[in-house]
Amino acid sequence: MTLRRFLFLLLLSATAYAALALLAPRLNPAAQWRYTFDRAGAVAHARAEAARRGFDASQWNAHASGYYQGLTAYYLSRREERDETALLSPVNTRLGAVA
Repeated sequence: MTLRRFLFLLLLSATAYAALALLAPRLNPAAQWRYTFDRAGAVAHARAEAARRGFDASQWNAHASGYYQGLTAYYLSRREERDETALLSPVNTRLGAVA
């Protein structure tokens, strides 16, 4: 491989990497919703809600998982942002507890 081909390949890969870095957040539909409820916060919130309802959640092992709902994202993208639509998010979190 000549130096010229090597430099061309290096320039092409750097350009592709920069394009991926710029386009990846735009291609991820969940990135635009600024979902900031992390796993530890979700577990703490679920334990607080369980304690509020009279359950002892101190010994629970929590399992958190998130999933994306495309239909909700489509609905929210077609609506203007108002108080009632601010309560919706296409990223949903499920919490399961094992005693």
